[in-house]
Amino acid sequence: MNNMVYFIDYNKGVCIKKKIFFKIKKEKLNENSTLLLLNSVITSEKRLLKLVKYLEKIEAKYIVLSNDLKELSLKIRSRDFSILAGKVLMNKMILKILEHIAKCQSKELALSDVYVTVNNVINEGVIIDLAKKCKSINIVTSKIKKIRRLEQKLENQENVIYSIANNTKKSLKRAELIVNLDCDSSFFEKYTINRKAIIVNLSNEELHIKGKTQGAIIEDITIEDEIYEKNKLSNFAQSSVYEAKIIEENDNWSKATNTLNINSLIGKNGAINIYEFNNNKA
Repeated sequence: MNNMVYFIDYNKGVCIKKKIFFKIKKEKLNENSTLLLLNSVITSEKRLLKLVKYLEKIEAKYIVLSNDLKELSLKIRSRDFSILAGKVLMNKMILKILEHIAKCQSKELALSDVYVTVNNVINEGVIIDLAKKCKSINIVTSKIKKIRRLEQKLENQENVIYSIANNTKKSLKRAELIVNLDCDSSFFEKYTINRKAIIVNLSNEELHIKGKTQGAIIEDITIEDEIYEKNKLSNFAQSSVYEAKIIEENDNWSKATNTLNINSLIGKNGAINIYEFNNNKA
């Protein structure tokens, strides 16, 4: 099936450290998803390559790594499959995420100035949707020439206030709420950033910003729970499980994200509570 999803975890039923031979056990979860259990840790490039070749052999299109295997996401590379890590779900639910933040701070999103950091505009719709819902959109990029087409589209939108900048000292200095679409840690290290800023990271790469001791970097979300399979998939990030479920069900993102609600936002140290948002200590 085109939308088959493979969840990958360690087989907790075996002593994984003592296994000499690297083996993979398949366990079907439902018609569109399968659980792959590794009998030993990935300790060498040889075992990593064996896993990739196996995934290519079974024609895996989507894979989800368990919490114990997340470090492999930067090592596994293949044209044949995509790694689901909850970021597509966050991207689709960005308005609800920002509304959740605004509610926690007793503010209105419609009165908020939102900053968007981007270098490659793949999903222009996200920025346009934000521009329609927020007081203003401030686009910060190191590749302004690539944003010209987006600028033309924003100009055609009524009642949209926006700016495009690349001043490393001023562009993010007063930013309180930042949506990062695709920039990495090195991008942010070039800029003077408001230390109390809340950054919603939609990039696949986790952000590490030196000197940022206040504010919050939101890397994940949890959803008000209805379909999370705690029996089989409790060792997987809930957002990744939801993302996989939506893909399994023919990518009906509009229907899914309209019915799903944010339960909590996840920062570097776990769930961020209202007190932390209001006091900028997240």
